[in-house]
Amino acid sequence: MFESIESYLAALKSALKDADPALVQDALWDAEAHLNSGLAAQREQHPEVPEAEALAGLQATFGTPEEVAEAYLEREAVVAQALDPKDWQNCVEFGRAGVRNSKKDLAATWFERTVAARPKEERMWNEIALAYADGGVPARAFF
Repeated sequence: MFESIESYLAALKSALKDADPALVQDALWDAEAHLNSGLAAQREQHPEVPEAEALAGLQATFGTPEEVAEAYLEREAVVAQALDPKDWQNCVEFGRAGVRNSKKDLAATWFERTVAARPKEERMWNEIALAYADGGVPARAFF
């Protein structure tokens, strides 16, 4: 049982210590958002319940840090198998999703993979620039 959200996040980060930094950051952001919103709802409904007790209930539904880490690592493995790194267009789309969701570090990781796949591809460089310029929403989405 964890006394605070910070201690839960520290345990999650520890469980993901060997993972890709972008994956770790994504997991930490998601867990923090989920736990903060769940804790706020608990406090609204039951203000007398101590934070540690409320967090124990949230952990029962969200999972332990080890369970959450395992789920993220499994998802990362599936994505890695499905994504051919030479297919830079997919990397750009994942990067756009990061920009769209204000996860600039995650976007940068995907754009780094894009550049590694095709460093001399002019169209690829243009797509990365456009992804930042249009906030991650491609022009074709407006039509």
